[in-house]
Amino acid sequence: MKMIKIEALGLHPELISLCARWNHEEWGKHDGRSLEESIAGLQQIIMDDKQEALVALVDTVPCGMALLIDCDLPSHSHLKPWVASVLVQPDFRGRGVGRELVAAIERAAHGFGFGEAHLYTAKPGYYQRFGWQNHESWIDGKDELFIMSKSLR
Repeated sequence: MKMIKIEALGLHPELISLCARWNHEEWGKHDGRSLEESIAGLQQIIMDDKQEALVALVDTVPCGMALLIDCDLPSHSHLKPWVASVLVQPDFRGRGVGRELVAAIERAAHGFGFGEAHLYTAKPGYYQRFGWQNHESWIDGKDELFIMSKSLR
């Protein structure tokens, strides 16, 4: 079994552009952001003392990422913080990488003094396995999206 390590992306500046590309391909280009904007956004998160960007490494191979950000849904800016951009590369799925990323980002939020964290997803079952609870849902186009919350106490 290969070892999964979750580390601050800021410790791996050489991986910022790779993680930004993953984020851009999965979400950014659909939201109208450029790759350069995705890179700048990650750099801003890394520099913020209440946000976090994590990278997952299996042995030394980067294979996933997760963010802890101030707001991921402007309509719900009263909820803080947000777990965002949880992504595991397809070849590494099913190995516990996502579980480790989510646990690490929860620890980061707790370490920053937050008692609860939030996220939104079209796949609530994935996060329910880790103790996340449905908070509310809505239809966006043809997708049902769920805001989920988890107590970090």
